Amino acid sequence: MKLLFTRNALLLSFSIFIILIILFFLYSEVNRSSSVSKVVVFSAISLQDVVEEIKSSFESQKNVEISVNYSGSQKLARQIAAGADADIFLSAGILPRDFLNESNLVSSTSFFASNRLVLVASEDFSYDIKNVQDIIDLPVERISIANPELAPVGVYAKDVLKYYKIWESFKEKIIFANNTRD
Repeated sequence: MKLLFTRNALLLSFSIFIILIILFFLYSEVNRSSSVSKVVVFSAISLQDVVEEIKSSFESQKNVEISVNYSGSQKLARQIAAGADADIFLSAGILPRDFLNESNLVSSTSFFASNRLVLVASEDFSYDIKNVQDIIDLPVERISIANPELAPVGVYAKDVLKYYKIWESFKEKIIFANNTRD
């Protein structure tokens, strides 16, 4: 089974939104001061590729220094709530945003992209999966999902497994990762 995950449309959406936010922020900061503007971005690790590309282009400009902290969105939200300094928070889900919003730690929010849950397997995976029942019948020993306490994609995966009433049969096989990249 091969699942294709085309990132181009998603990366383009992320890129446009991030560029607009960073441009607005940097424009206001650079105009207020002639010294180097420092921008601290807390970003879901699933956005790392596109954020790094944009960061590189901005850092080549005069008076801009961007530092990025990548991790699971929930983990980043807890760090911000504990006092970590972040100018921009790019979350992969709404729960971390809502958590910060309820704590009055957010000045404004915007939805800039959507995502979907996918099943990824190695190239030598020879099973043809067409529906959820096919997943239940797979002879697998382990399945990995992001930890629901650290990353929204883990919440989504757990919710899907519960919705199809297969969480109980799979939970002993699950290995929790810190985020989507682990």
